[in-house]
Amino acid sequence: MADIDNLKFFNTFAPWLSAVGTISAVIVSLYLARRDHNIRLSVKAKICDIVELGGGPDNVEKVVVLSATNIGFRKARLTSFYWKCGHSRSNTYVQLPPSANDSYSTKLPVELSDGAEAIWVIPLEQFEKSVNTFFSSKLSMKLPKLQIGNLKIGVFTTTGDNFENKADNHLKKWIVATYKKNRVSR
Repeated sequence: MADIDNLKFFNTFAPWLSAVGTISAVIVSLYLARRDHNIRLSVKAKICDIVELGGGPDNVEKVVVLSATNIGFRKARLTSFYWKCGHSRSNTYVQLPPSANDSYSTKLPVELSDGAEAIWVIPLEQFEKSVNTFFSSKLSMKLPKLQIGNLKIGVFTTTGDNFENKADNHLKKWIVATYKKNRVSR
């Protein structure tokens, strides 16, 4: 008799568990359906070494590599990329793309489908000129490390969306060192 009472008691929870399962399934399906409508990009900036095929350790060129990867399901068209140092719009610097005869870099504007990546390669000497113009005007004389700590690289899309991410720590340290070197040489 006790088993029948227990069975009746547990059966009272079945409709509740069924309702919770149904609501959970609807929430997950709506999330998965909406996920496809948004553009999602991963943006990175770092310093790398380029070694030509067959080249030795003497044939290494240091470059700044900017990359944007489409991690969503919707196509994205990139128009340009920018640097942002701080939180205001006045601290945004649109970077011109590398020269047209650069064989390493993707030409702008570029359309990225699912999983596609665009890469821009800027020689370190050319990037140093950017440091002298933009970053020197944005960094204070006393606390450059603090200001460059939130340096971000971003890309503009044709839909009006901006995607940005923090720059690599090695790149930030190089910018601060270059800024200090140029400030001392003046």
